[in-house]
Amino acid sequence: MSKIFVPTLYKDTYLRTNNVSSAINAMIRARDLGSFMLFVQNHKGLNVNKPDRCGINPIFLAIEMENIDFIKAIVSHRTFDYQQKDETTQSTPAIEAAKTGDIAIIKEVCVSIPCDFDYCNKENLNVLRAAKIFGNSQAYEFLSSRESICRQEYQATKQLEKFVQPSWLEQTKRFLRLTAEA
Repeated sequence: MSKIFVPTLYKDTYLRTNNVSSAINAMIRARDLGSFMLFVQNHKGLNVNKPDRCGINPIFLAIEMENIDFIKAIVSHRTFDYQQKDETTQSTPAIEAAKTGDIAIIKEVCVSIPCDFDYCNKENLNVLRAAKIFGNSQAYEFLSSRESICRQEYQATKQLEKFVQPSWLEQTKRFLRLTAEA
């Protein structure tokens, strides 16, 4: 078993919980992007999708805290799973981003990565409904204008997943993210 590098400030959290995501979530709460980036660089097998001991996934915490820098870092990580769901609500990162109403967060989570506009969580919210119900008219209008493009990209990605080797798929997803940002 390889030794895991954890920045000194977060070693106690990691040692107490023996959970990498607990340390990541502590970095997010402290808004310590530098330690997070150092941690990611030194931990090659890191999976940013795993929840901590309390069941909180790093991406959901970053969205809740509306921390765009961490959101970008997590979404761009090679292991990020855009289809992951919160254990309690079964929400996706896209639904949670739509709830914030923050256009920058929505662009990062709903536009730069594939987004399933049809999926509903336990509260029967999908991406558009979440933006509308939480009173985010600008977010709703933005998402409505991007809906057909996002649906096409999502369907294309689902088709790719059936036929392409996982390493090629990751490269294609990264390319799609970069072209979406341009």
